[in-house]
Amino acid sequence: MPSQTVNYATNIALVKNGSVENVIWGMIYGIAEYERWGYTVVAINDLAVESGDTYNAQQNRFYDKNGNPVKTIYELHDEEIEELDNYIIELAYSDIIGDVD
Repeated sequence: MPSQTVNYATNIALVKNGSVENVIWGMIYGIAEYERWGYTVVAINDLAVESGDTYNAQQNRFYDKNGNPVKTIYELHDEEIEELDNYIIELAYSDIIGDVD
């Protein structure tokens, strides 16, 4: 990770041998401590990275346990909202059709 000149708190993935061992909330200026313990430290900000995911340093990309690129928390919420919207539409349709019979 390039050296940071600013100090801010963010979500950070602690990676060993390409595998995410932990995700923490911390200050960027404190990453040297984890690097001394052998971790690759990557600021993940809004990515929904979890322990067990993998990190490809050459691509600077995270992948989930199924090999899919990790999405942002916003992308995951958008998918959930779309699923709920579809469910509500199906329920409303069923209620309307049920009343006709």
